[in-house]
Amino acid sequence: MGIGKRIKYFRKLRGMTQQELGCEIGFSENTADVRIAQYEGDCRKPKKKMIGELAQTLAVHPQAISPLEVETRTGLAHTLFLLEDMYGLTVSELDGILCLQLSNPDTDDGEFLSRFFDDWLDQREAVISCEIDTAEYNDWRYNYHSDMTDIGNIDDHETGISWFQSAVATLSDLVEALELQAAENPHLDLELTIGERIKILRKKRNLTQKGLAKQVGVSEITIRKYEANKFEPKIVTLMALARALDVGVSELDPWLIGL
Repeated sequence: MGIGKRIKYFRKLRGMTQQELGCEIGFSENTADVRIAQYEGDCRKPKKKMIGELAQTLAVHPQAISPLEVETRTGLAHTLFLLEDMYGLTVSELDGILCLQLSNPDTDDGEFLSRFFDDWLDQREAVISCEIDTAEYNDWRYNYHSDMTDIGNIDDHETGISWFQSAVATLSDLVEALELQAAENPHLDLELTIGERIKILRKKRNLTQKGLAKQVGVSEITIRKYEANKFEPKIVTLMALARALDVGVSELDPWLIGL
């Protein structure tokens, strides 16, 4: 969330219009709404003095609408507050120890953060147990990206629905296709889980979990969790796995025939 979006967030929180905020900080009535709109749209960046005036009018600390800064303690605090506003990540207490907790883990962001923290914990434990060294841990951190990003950025579900309808027209067609696939590929056990299929195909390609993870763009521990059936990959990751293993997506998940 940039400066403009934070100004807009606090302005709406205070129940002010762009015109009202602009006039409060000294702009003329003719230009007040335009100038605030420019700030909120990131067309213009307010200088330090203006940030102070905006903050005073919005009754917040200047750091609350300033660029993210973690080098100072106040900046760090407001960065954490921003995470609370955006993702519901808030302070809690567990067995007498302060910690950060998701206030709503059932949202898309909550699901991502739950998986991210799970991966992060696994990596930390791997360092502690000497399964990986510090350099490998840092490499994971500095090259981290989410395989849920593309899904989370979809504005509505129409794209997903359209894709699903084109991939699987009717349930009867799907069942017929599954039966045909099983007949043509007697080696393909329809009872296998996605994780088991990934493991079989990975070994068939003489790939290590680390090697496959590098090709797909996820962590080695994530591949390990897929193969252990701890969770299933999202469609974007599944397609990347299929490319890395040189198979169709339906060989990883038979219910996705047609992709």
